[in-house]
Amino acid sequence: MDLGFVARLAILLSVPACGAAAYAGPYAEIRGGVSLLDDMSGSGDDSIAYSAELSYDPKKVLGAEGGMRGILDTPFGVGLALDGFRARLKGATIAGTGALSPPPEAPATEDATAAPVGLSPDQVRALGFGFDDRVTVLSANAFYDIGDEDGLIIYLGAGFGLAAVDSDLRSGPLLHLGMRYPIDPLGAISLRATRFQTSGTHDVATGLEFDRLAVNAVTLAFTVDF
Repeated sequence: MDLGFVARLAILLSVPACGAAAYAGPYAEIRGGVSLLDDMSGSGDDSIAYSAELSYDPKKVLGAEGGMRGILDTPFGVGLALDGFRARLKGATIAGTGALSPPPEAPATEDATAAPVGLSPDQVRALGFGFDDRVTVLSANAFYDIGDEDGLIIYLGAGFGLAAVDSDLRSGPLLHLGMRYPIDPLGAISLRATRFQTSGTHDVATGLEFDRLAVNAVTLAFTVDF
């Protein structure tokens, strides 16, 4: 028997596919980046017959997070995060305005069967259902590190968040994919992509019910280890 082969095989089997996190302990981070709302579709209630498709421009997002990495000397970690941004309306397509009175510069439609018309952000706001609200998301997340303990680490994450949208409160899941590089002895820098989705909000003033609210964000963070 080739003892050299046996020794190499034993060494290979003794190395775990995913080691413990490069840093085990509490951490805090601040981050900033770009967020973008998916197009939002909504329709009015029975008394206001119209539908709307709203589109958005990218907008800056700011956030902070604190948590624990390397729990029980494993690749798992947890974190509590607070992120916020303000939606920036780019335009909309409206079909039917029903009981709403359009502004003079907006094409008037009589019912929900009317041909869709494109409106500018100002025209949409004049109709009363421009969604330009501030969105704040409080979330609890779990992460799993994959990679070199002393170098670049790829991590996956999932969580659950509560979103405060104007005076409305919605909840939903989050998914994360990121990479982190340690900067000894300070902490680390990381790049993360996140998606958060929740049920749509309801505009009491106009009766417009959005199908869903989905946010995609890419952020760069600086982490301090304690």
